[in-house]
Amino acid sequence: MHDDDDSGDIDEGNDAVTYGKYTEYDNVYDFTEFKLHQLIEYAASKGRPDVAASMLEALDAYMLGNIDIVFIDGWPHASRQVLIDDDD
Repeated sequence: MHDDDDSGDIDEGNDAVTYGKYTEYDNVYDFTEFKLHQLIEYAASKGRPDVAASMLEALDAYMLGNIDIVFIDGWPHASRQVLIDDDD
């Protein structure tokens, strides 16, 4: 007997487990993006548009995949992603 319910099935082309029509990652929000939005709003509310603008630039670069952001003591630090050339 074949069960037509796809709940819990694993999509062969995807590592995410599906539950009904959503994967396990569909409801995950990017913490880095969320935290940077909070810090941008906080800096602006404290009269630091310069800090808010710098964090907004970092957020844009992060969302485009140009940098990685890590948090140290609650503050963001940007690091460049190193691209490895496989032709060597």
